[in-house]
Amino acid sequence: MTSQLFFICNVVLAILFAIWYFWSRKSLATKPTKLNLREQLLKHHKSHPPVARSRERDLSIQFVFNGHNYDSYEVLGAPAGAPISVVTDLYQKIIASASPTEFPFYEAAFQAVLARTRS
Repeated sequence: MTSQLFFICNVVLAILFAIWYFWSRKSLATKPTKLNLREQLLKHHKSHPPVARSRERDLSIQFVFNGHNYDSYEVLGAPAGAPISVVTDLYQKIIASASPTEFPFYEAAFQAVLARTRS
């Protein structure tokens, strides 16, 4: 057997192996999973009955100052849902000791509480 014939046999075998390999991989490829979201959603609703909404009240009052959200009661040092008289007393104590640059921040917190209690 000459070296040229040996080379040709190896090339033919390599090509046949490559064809076999790629052809067998194509048949083994798994198909993508079909999502059936509607059935899953229906199963979820059947297994979890709707929760009865209670009459809970959200006690926090949020306000925006310089692009950031703050809780009014937390800023003023009052417990959430505190009466307006308590909030007013705390606001007046804070304003008495606050620097003039902090005044708009505390004023915004107090005005948010006032707006919520008026509505």
